[in-house]
Amino acid sequence: MIEEQNIIDAEIAETVKRDLELIMQVLETLSHEQSGGLAGLEAASTLERIPSYPEEDFFDEELIFKRVTSVVKGHDDEIRRIIRAIKMRDNVLIIGRHAEGKTELLLQLHKCLGGIYFHCHEEVSERELIAGFNPSAFVGVNPVHMGCLMQIVSGEVKGLPIAFIDEIMKLRPKTQIILFEAMNNKRFLNPVDGKTYYLPPEFSVVSSSNIESVVQETPDIAFLDRFGKIIMWKDTPDDAIREILKPYGLPSRVVDLILWVRRQVAGMRYLVPVSIRNLQKFALEYDRYRSTYRNPEELKKLIIDRLLKVRVLNIFGLREFEEAKKKIEQYIGERLGGVV
Repeated sequence: MIEEQNIIDAEIAETVKRDLELIMQVLETLSHEQSGGLAGLEAASTLERIPSYPEEDFFDEELIFKRVTSVVKGHDDEIRRIIRAIKMRDNVLIIGRHAEGKTELLLQLHKCLGGIYFHCHEEVSERELIAGFNPSAFVGVNPVHMGCLMQIVSGEVKGLPIAFIDEIMKLRPKTQIILFEAMNNKRFLNPVDGKTYYLPPEFSVVSSSNIESVVQETPDIAFLDRFGKIIMWKDTPDDAIREILKPYGLPSRVVDLILWVRRQVAGMRYLVPVSIRNLQKFALEYDRYRSTYRNPEELKKLIIDRLLKVRVLNIFGLREFEEAKKKIEQYIGERLGGVV
């Protein structure tokens, strides 16, 4: 109409038309952000939406339970409770002693459900959680340019939008605040570009933390309150460990010995608890050099090398190490005697 009445020329009219179209695009983008979309016009046009959470029929609790418990033994009750919480899209915190299978649980859930596994330590910063590379991750390969939350937002993560965060209480307070915002409001501020990004409504955190014998943890109460379920992870029963070690064909007396060592170390303050992973490594070496380790002296050396580790390098740690060595020598001398 403007062109027909010759109020302005055609070139100016075309420019105004393009500007109006651009304004409409920006308004559409802002509307998308308010309803849970990504920040920015470019992000909205280039990043794919995270796949929606599975309906009831697609979340097979029994299948997930069967797969996880085929690896993680002796914790059936806790695993069922955790799977139920995940199905309800809730945040979960698993608390238990070191070396009882919590990390393996997170890895197996990650394998079944997708998402991303992230291992924390004291030096993990907000940049690493959101936009940077986590140097302590020992499972998988994380892109250098994206942290845990940005991988979920960008669609890099396959499967469900779940962050499996190991050793979560080791995060700095400032980093906990960012994760708190992500868990509470499904959004976070990226410290690299200063933009706010929105996570899928289905986003949740499944995390673990150790009960330390040396350091007393004092987590923020509000942070703990964001977890719908806090599961106390019990110690792995001896029967479950025997089942795990069965494929290695260890003599029953040797299995009794290493389980006894595990219990002794668990009661010591300055030694690292004996993990099931290290028991399996012990069993693998014993099986491979069976003829060598039938000698009680060589067996003692293998136990000390594989299962005794000082966690605090001071005089008290060394004293406990020597104490544990003497107990092992006494046990072998009294109960095993000659050839094993």
